[in-house]
Amino acid sequence: MDLKTVQATTEYRADKNHCAVVATAVAFNMDFKTAQEHYDRAGRRRRKGTSLFVIGKVIGRLKQLQTVKVEEETPTNYTNGKTMTANNCVNYLDEKCNYIALTTNHAIGIKAGKVEDWTEGRRHRITKLYKITPEVLQAVKVEVASALNELNELMSKF
Repeated sequence: MDLKTVQATTEYRADKNHCAVVATAVAFNMDFKTAQEHYDRAGRRRRKGTSLFVIGKVIGRLKQLQTVKVEEETPTNYTNGKTMTANNCVNYLDEKCNYIALTTNHAIGIKAGKVEDWTEGRRHRITKLYKITPEVLQAVKVEVASALNELNELMSKF
């Protein structure tokens, strides 16, 4: 999900003050309506802002529903004490992961090394990050039991 796709939905146009919903839809790669429903269940009122508590509640729920690893981090872990903004965050963050970046009064979705928000290129200071990493499922090699092989050999003799 990217910002242009989200903005094309009727649900997006019918709501406002929904930056956390947009950021969640982008970072978790889901449609805006589904993200909006998660926020509705967590207590967000439509056309109103979203508290940090509700954002954390929704991210925790999505972490359980999807096969992703979510880490809460501070921007200074990436920048060695420098200020991370919506303008320079892609210089520090891993392109393989998605992020929800929080500023004082805004939430920003970052997907595949691109800021998917109107704040792209602006100097909004990021104060908190949620790093969303898709968990890679490893294939398990299943070997046929030797007893089954012996049984097949015996049956082939008859």
